[in-house]
Amino acid sequence: MIAIVLTLFAGRLVQLQGMESAYYKAAAATEQVRVNPLPALRGTIYGANGQPLAMTIETYTVTSDPTLITDAAKPAAAQQLAGPLGLTAAKVLNLLQRPSSRQWVLLASGVSTTNEAKLEALGIPGLTMTPHFVRAYPDGSATANLVGFTNVPPKTGVITGQTGIEDKYNALLTGTTGSEQVMVGADGVPIPLAGSENKPARDGASIKLTIVPALQFEAQQACKQEVAKTHAANCSVVVIQPKTGAILAMAQWPTYDQDTLTSVEQTTDIPTIPCSTRAPRPR
Repeated sequence: MIAIVLTLFAGRLVQLQGMESAYYKAAAATEQVRVNPLPALRGTIYGANGQPLAMTIETYTVTSDPTLITDAAKPAAAQQLAGPLGLTAAKVLNLLQRPSSRQWVLLASGVSTTNEAKLEALGIPGLTMTPHFVRAYPDGSATANLVGFTNVPPKTGVITGQTGIEDKYNALLTGTTGSEQVMVGADGVPIPLAGSENKPARDGASIKLTIVPALQFEAQQACKQEVAKTHAANCSVVVIQPKTGAILAMAQWPTYDQDTLTSVEQTTDIPTIPCSTRAPRPR
């Protein structure tokens, strides 16, 4: 009986360590090793004077595990969190007391780095701040028709140009996403792997246009006034430097707010003019 049992043990060991070792090694790696993407910083679009027309900023999504905050402490925690989150204390308290799931609730997204630091300093248990890159347009709608806008496809998670300069030079602006291998411990905390095959991200290149932001804004306002005065459907203005052919302004009215659009289909009713940073030299 002992010989039979030992033979079965030996046979099983040969099967696990010899015949199926590759399978179990791969399965263990899948459970313990995680590959995290390292997003590349999208390039900046500048005006002729070096003023950013489109830039990438870091924001945070803030979530909480309400079970880590006692019921008695939740009102005080809500009061502290309200300011940095940009919410009322009553709203935060309601989220903590009635979470979407027992151990998770979304408190806010688009939180600035300044407010993220304030939240971190509070030391409230259960808070998680997840960083994200988003696109910002300092000149707003004044350059929307020219610069265009972006969105973040769920499949890739990478900021992608949809119209205008953002779309035309998307490959140049995007850069290359990197990756980082980490081993996850029993507690779920990532442990960096020494000597692992990490691939650093390569940031996108920046672009400088010949557009003068102040002149672009004045041209847009002139368009707006003419549309109101003549009841026209739309107006477009292109200002060119005769000696060089450089386009100094390319404005239109009506325009749109880049922060409210996510797809090209939403711009079908908005007039557009060709996107270019230079025009042919006039004769």
